[in-house]
This record gives sequence, C-alpha cells and structure tokens, in this order.
Amino acid sequence: MRKVRVEVYPWLTDRLQPRQPGCAAWEEELADGGTLKDLLRQLQARNPAFTEAVYDADAAQIRGHVVVIVNDCIMHTETNLDMPLSEGDCITFLPSASGG
Repeated sequence: MRKVRVEVYPWLTDRLQPRQPGCAAWEEELADGGTLKDLLRQLQARNPAFTEAVYDADAAQIRGHVVVIVNDCIMHTETNLDMPLSEGDCITFLPSASGG
C-alpha cells in the first residue's frame, strides 16, 4: 500500500463535504501500482457526490470545471488518468477559474 495526499478546494469542498467549509486535505491509501483513475474510483465509491462534482465514471473523465494537479503539475486528464501514483504524491482538485 502507498499513501497519497488529497487536497480539495472550495467550492468543490462545499459539495463533497457540506459541513466542512474551506479547503480539505487528507491521506488516501492506494494499492501498489495504483493510478490516478484508481484514486478517482476510490473517492467516488466512498462519496457519490464525487461523481456529480468531479469525476464522470461513465465517460472516464474529469468534469470540465475541475483542474487536477499532481505534485504542482497540471494534468491533462484526458490522457493521464492511467498515470501511476507514488508514495507521497499530492493530488489537488481545484475548481477551474473563469471570467474576464
């Protein structure tokens, strides 16, 4: 097993953990060889709101209003969901910004 750090920023936090305002961070355990997709499925299995807010499992893609950052590097989630995660990696879910 390996541990990765998961960080979620508002407004996503508000939708995933309604009673906990602000940012949330915790450690997740993944099987050795676990990928970003495995982490997404694990989070989805524990919290069905994750499907609506972050990850569309049927389409196997991150929702368009979410940016995924792994170790300070923005992921192109259409191609990187099978990327293996390592012990100590930090995965951040951030609402994408818009405006002008």
